[in-house]
Amino acid sequence: MIGSGTKSTTKFKVSRSDWNLHWSYDCTSVAGKRNFQVFVYGSTGSLPGDLVNQQGAKGSDVQNYHDGPGTFYLQINSECSWSVTATQ
Repeated sequence: MIGSGTKSTTKFKVSRSDWNLHWSYDCTSVAGKRNFQVFVYGSTGSLPGDLVNQQGAKGSDVQNYHDGPGTFYLQINSECSWSVTATQ
């Protein structure tokens, strides 16, 4: 999913116990506060793992999760443009 600002993703299913969240953000065109957060929610609404919480002009990384299989969705909070992809 590619976007900007604050958004929630649609629910997605993970069929394996381990999965990855690839994320990147670019705040170079944003003045002032530069924040990028991704909250991962399970189907019950709980946070199953660490969240992504970054500040700065831009960045990217892969967050590993070990709580599948299951259904999840993401809440992205940012003033910046970003991209997030879940892979198994």
